[in-house]
Amino acid sequence: MIEFKYSIFISFLIFILMIIEYTLLVPALKETTFYLGLLITLLPLSLIYFAIREKRDKVNFGFISFNEGLRTGIIITFTTAIIIVFITYIYFEIINKGMTLRLSKEVEHILISSSTPRESIDKTMEFIELNYDLQSRISNNLLLIIIAGSGISALCSSMLKKSQRKQNTYIAK
Repeated sequence: MIEFKYSIFISFLIFILMIIEYTLLVPALKETTFYLGLLITLLPLSLIYFAIREKRDKVNFGFISFNEGLRTGIIITFTTAIIIVFITYIYFEIINKGMTLRLSKEVEHILISSSTPRESIDKTMEFIELNYDLQSRISNNLLLIIIAGSGISALCSSMLKKSQRKQNTYIAK
């Protein structure tokens, strides 16, 4: 099915970008990385457009209704959300256990070496501990993927809908 193929591909992209965010961007950019992480999650969801277009062109012979396109996008969105929840759990609990603690220590060391004021360091540390632990990552990813994916699905479905022309029933005498 087209939906599952795109769900797996989108989930893989989000996972790779998530690892890049945690290993390279968070220690370097401080709090702004959180917003970059939101963008990282949204970009792969734009592939929903190509999934709906592929379904329209290859499966439905060039025609697709708004409802069918929306259904395709919603299936991709929810499947991707479920896969990302499992991947995030496995990453935080098995692959990189204790990542939040190591990440906060690394950021604190970088901030201390750059002569950042202590109150700014404390705010940044609190921000990292609140936004980069397992529960907040799962809930943030789940909410973001479902809301953004639903919106992107509706937008793409309205852009790509194409219905068959009705037969003219006029009979000439």
